[in-house]
Amino acid sequence: MATTKSHKITNSSRLHQMESIFLPIVQPEKMEDFKKVWGQWLVLSNEVEEEKCPGKLKVEFLTQNGEMVSLAPKSYYAHCRDTETIKDGRKGIPKWFDLKLSEFLDVLYNDDADKNITEVRSLRLNKEKQMTRTTTRKSGLTGIHVKLSVQNDRVTCLPLTKNGHFV
Repeated sequence: MATTKSHKITNSSRLHQMESIFLPIVQPEKMEDFKKVWGQWLVLSNEVEEEKCPGKLKVEFLTQNGEMVSLAPKSYYAHCRDTETIKDGRKGIPKWFDLKLSEFLDVLYNDDADKNITEVRSLRLNKEKQMTRTTTRKSGLTGIHVKLSVQNDRVTCLPLTKNGHFV
C-alpha cells in the first residue's frame, strides 16, 4: 500500500507515523470508526511484540520526499531522495542485476522498452537426483498487470466492462 497525502512526520514514534500517514486520508465522518479498528490492522507502537505480530501491516519503506513506480505485483521501485535509500521488487531477479528508476519508468511509458533480460544460474536436482547447473532467462521488468482498464495517460484506471456491464 502506498499513500501520498500525509502530514509531516516529525519523530520516530510508530503511532505518530501512522497518524501522520493515515488520519489525513480518512473521511471525517468515518474517523471514529476507523480509530476503533485501526489497531487490529496496523502496527501502532514500537514494541517488538507488536512488530512481530502476524497479519498486521508494517512499514517496509517510508519517504516523504521520493518516488515509487509499481508495474505489477512484486515489480516496483521506491526511492527516498532525503536518505538515498531504495527498495525494489524484482520477481526472482537477483539483487546483483542492477535496475534503476529510469528503467522502471521506461517500461511504464514505453511499450517497446527493453525488459532487461538476465540469465540466472543455479544448482538443481534433475530427474535422476543428480545436481546439475541450470540457466534460466528471466525478465527483470514486466509490463503493467492490472485488472482494470488503463487509460492512455498510463495512470488513470477504469473498471473493466463488456457490452456496458462491469466484468
